[in-house]
Amino acid sequence: MLAQQLKPLDQSVTLYRRMLHFWELHLRAADPDLRQLADIHNALCRLEFELQPQFLDECLHNLNLRLRQAEQLSLDLPLPLWAGNALADFKATAENQP
Repeated sequence: MLAQQLKPLDQSVTLYRRMLHFWELHLRAADPDLRQLADIHNALCRLEFELQPQFLDECLHNLNLRLRQAEQLSLDLPLPLWAGNALADFKATAENQP
């Protein structure tokens, strides 16, 4: 049963890493297609929503990197909802600390 539960997560991790490679490929193109980069960002955000409960640090790192890279191209990418929710959770936890 545990193997069946892990399999979809493993597939999502594999897909996520491949999408990150596509991001890098499109970013390094001679004339990056900004619409394609935005589409890849949106796909990565959907995967991060699923993966961030287990891999929050990696997802935040990759999101931050993408946003900085996009900014260098004057591409304005949205901050995903999952990142805002994670911040709200951290703020609530910090407020409840003695």
